[in-house]
Amino acid sequence: MMILRTLWISCCLTAGVALLTAPVFAAVRDCRTADTSDLEPSAKAERRANRLFQSIAYRSQKALADVDQLQSPAFGNLRWVTRAHRLNSLRSQVNGIGNELCSLETIRIELTPLQQHALDVVSEKASLMADDTHAIEVANAHNHAGWAPAYRNELNNLYNEAQNLAQYVDHLFFAN
Repeated sequence: MMILRTLWISCCLTAGVALLTAPVFAAVRDCRTADTSDLEPSAKAERRANRLFQSIAYRSQKALADVDQLQSPAFGNLRWVTRAHRLNSLRSQVNGIGNELCSLETIRIELTPLQQHALDVVSEKASLMADDTHAIEVANAHNHAGWAPAYRNELNNLYNEAQNLAQYVDHLFFAN
């Protein structure tokens, strides 16, 4: 019985490590822009960009909630699998932000100057956030050390970057 339990735990951990160590935020770095040098800003592109920025705002708020839950003292007492699930959700939000930024980058030439500037600022903030996803690797390498100083530091950085991103997009596009 003990051997089966150990084997089951080993398989789950191996699957979790493989799942969570997938490339994070690769979409922005691999994004290609189409040759649209003859296009000018359009109302349709502006509306599409606003929807994409809204999605980025939503995803950054969701990432903020995920990190907040991971930082909760009560959450530290839960099983590693539960923590891994929350980290996976966080990774999904960061990758989603990358996908949205890639979509914005493909229509960059059609965006208004304000949206182009916002895209640059949001890309920089999202890149910092993606860099801080190192917490996922730390958690995978030390699945029993969810409260290790490096893990907590990365989560704190992720929280701050997600909060900065959410506040910037909310203020720029949705504060009236």
